[in-house]
Amino acid sequence: MPWELAAILFAAFLVEASLGFGATLIAVALGALLLPLEVLLPVLVCLNLPLSLFVLVRDRRHVDRRLLGKLLLWMGLGLPLGLAVFLLSAPSLLKVFLGVGIATGAAAELLRRSDTPQAPLGNAVKNSLLLLGGVVHGLYAIGGPLAVYVAGRQLGEKAAFRGTLSVLWLLLNVALLAGYVLSGAATLTTLELALPLLLPLVAGALLGDWLHRRATLAVFRRLVFALLLGAGVALAAGA
Repeated sequence: MPWELAAILFAAFLVEASLGFGATLIAVALGALLLPLEVLLPVLVCLNLPLSLFVLVRDRRHVDRRLLGKLLLWMGLGLPLGLAVFLLSAPSLLKVFLGVGIATGAAAELLRRSDTPQAPLGNAVKNSLLLLGGVVHGLYAIGGPLAVYVAGRQLGEKAAFRGTLSVLWLLLNVALLAGYVLSGAATLTTLELALPLLLPLVAGALLGDWLHRRATLAVFRRLVFALLLGAGVALAAGA
């Protein structure tokens, strides 16, 4: 297990346990500089399952079931299309699109003037964003930014935000992992790569949960997106 990958995953899991999203986004943006995407993504999806379960146990009472149903419906419709594109596309082309997408999303988040929730989106816009988020999640397992954007306009309490998203990631990633297994993208080698990375997962999840409950996360959140901006540019340029 490369120590660089373990360090990246520790940081990624810390961020997701703190904010409710971001683990796979960070891990893919930086980890794809070390491993091919077709190897990395099934490993990250495996590891994200226990992380999402941990967050759900902590914030299960705060889950917004009504919003969760909408998130699952529209993202679930887009997920198979994204998975099909992932299995059929050239890895170098995927890296370019991924890097540009990460950099663009991170720059947009950094330019936002406030972290406070805004007015809810109209149904047509919201459903379209979630459908696209499902496609992106099938492609890279990182449909988070679009789902986060929609949920952030609906939920004002951080425990409800984190808890609702944890259920979303858990269910979508179970479906995604099943697709990887059926297509042969996930094998016993995937499990062998994932098991040693449980240690940074546990350490990052515990520290991130501590930060979530005790720290003001606005500055931390901006630092995360600044890191993602740089990682997205590096990933696109490297491909």
